[in-house]
Amino acid sequence: MWDVNTQQTWATLRGHAEAVTHVAWMPDGRAVASAGADALLVWPLDLETALRALN
Repeated sequence: MWDVNTQQTWATLRGHAEAVTHVAWMPDGRAVASAGADALLVWPLDLETALRALN
């Protein structure tokens, strides 16, 4: 995750074995979803561990 204001990385989300092709913020702004050929992962923004994984 990249902070555009500070131009610094503030989190590295590890969990995909394949390339990530899509990223979307949840409407409430508390989580982000990442999708690739291997899985769809949901990440709460206060943790660097996936909340849910759909393979």
